[in-house]
Amino acid sequence: MSQLDVTELLLDPLIAGQKFVVIRRLESVNQYGERSNSVQRFTVVGSVQPTGQSSLTREDAYQYEGKTIKVISRFKLRMAAKESSVNYDPDLVLWHGNYYVVTSIDDYSDFGEAGGMTVAEAKSIDYVDTAPRSPTPVL
Repeated sequence: MSQLDVTELLLDPLIAGQKFVVIRRLESVNQYGERSNSVQRFTVVGSVQPTGQSSLTREDAYQYEGKTIKVISRFKLRMAAKESSVNYDPDLVLWHGNYYVVTSIDDYSDFGEAGGMTVAEAKSIDYVDTAPRSPTPVL
């Protein structure tokens, strides 16, 4: 196990002071093979930044922006996973009014005394995202 402890940095409000919601989706299949999800919502603190991979796609019938974000948190985000006999769909991150699906995970659980962190990339699943926030005036 590594001796690098980043716990203090992860809990610093200047670095990881953003609240966001993680929606964990548990998958179940009934006797007819029909799939359904039940959800759990968690309010999480972490660092969320937009990445440079956002682009606009325009077609004849629609247009959408492919926003992406990077999420760093002590909360263990996950992609599609299986635990015992329970299957999970990838986590959704609700941040600034937009939903993002987790598309990749770097698991640093072994780093630090408090259980480390995960670094996740997530892509917007909304066709039309909310506009960026207006800057807050400085008095």
